[in-house]
Amino acid sequence: MSTSRQQYVVDREGKKVAVILPIKEHELLLEGLHDLAVVAEHRKEKPIGLEEMERRLRAMRYRILIEQDEDGMFVAECPSLPGCVSQGTSRREALANIQDAIKGYLESLKKHNEPVPPSIEQEIIEVSI
Repeated sequence: MSTSRQQYVVDREGKKVAVILPIKEHELLLEGLHDLAVVAEHRKEKPIGLEEMERRLRAMRYRILIEQDEDGMFVAECPSLPGCVSQGTSRREALANIQDAIKGYLESLKKHNEPVPPSIEQEIIEVSI
């Protein structure tokens, strides 16, 4: 993509309502979207709506570790967020609890103007042998 300055269409209140793109950048975006659609179709993924796509793009992703302790409790921790640990009587409960703990941890970091650790990026591949 070019490094040209972005231009916007604004409404009467000055709110940005559209982006003006050079044709080449528009074509590259369409090509990228097509490639993503082909990959999704190949993976047999169900289509998602715009709201769900926006939610997923805003979501932070963190790796968590879950282990069952000697008392049968499931303990979940997020290594990227020191001290962020939770537990539950089942794996599902531990996952729900650590998700709440991570959300609270991140909200606290933002409230205190602390840096938020970056979200992880990962891919899962299947290999047949």
